[in-house]
Amino acid sequence: MNSSVLVGSIALAALCASIASSEPAPSVPRDPTAEFPARPESEVAAEALAEAVHGDWAPVKNTGSMLPVLSAHDLVVTRPVDVRDLRVGDIIVFVVPARTLPDGHVIQHRRVVHRVIQRLDCTRRRGSVTPVSDCHRVRTQGDNVKTPDRWSTTQANLVGRVAYVVDGDTSEIRDMRASRKGAPISAALALGRELGPNRLAGPLFADAVRALAGG
Repeated sequence: MNSSVLVGSIALAALCASIASSEPAPSVPRDPTAEFPARPESEVAAEALAEAVHGDWAPVKNTGSMLPVLSAHDLVVTRPVDVRDLRVGDIIVFVVPARTLPDGHVIQHRRVVHRVIQRLDCTRRRGSVTPVSDCHRVRTQGDNVKTPDRWSTTQANLVGRVAYVVDGDTSEIRDMRASRKGAPISAALALGRELGPNRLAGPLFADAVRALAGG
């Protein structure tokens, strides 16, 4: 090979390498179901309500399955509940167990917020080997989904019943016991009803009341 051609080839290869190395690394696509960040005031309110009901709180995933009642801007506050006390129409949070697809891909367990549409209780006969807990289960479905969930929920994977919903943007709160969509309620009234007025002196609850009051 002509020396000038060889030098030119080496220079071209070096140039291509430098261009390739200067190209930005591909960005990791954002999870389309990820929840939107809530305001700190909303998280304080959700935390206070969760402590008041001895439960938990969590952001809603951006799947749209519970629109228009719940959106990815909402924080749901759950109250522990016995699966036998659930009623059709209740919104619950439950855990979907991890599973492995035929192609070997593992889907990790996740929390789902859907509505109870049917009770699936069974009658245990004497001598039955079916655990008592498995005789009490419910079927769920998203309000914005056309078909029921493939799984049923038992006490083992039930997190709780949604008692309150806090808007992550505005910190407005809804009492979900009032109706299918919930009814507006003030922080002071919600916490007072759960705890009684004499137990609202703690700093966490005071912060939540001020946050939802806009203070």
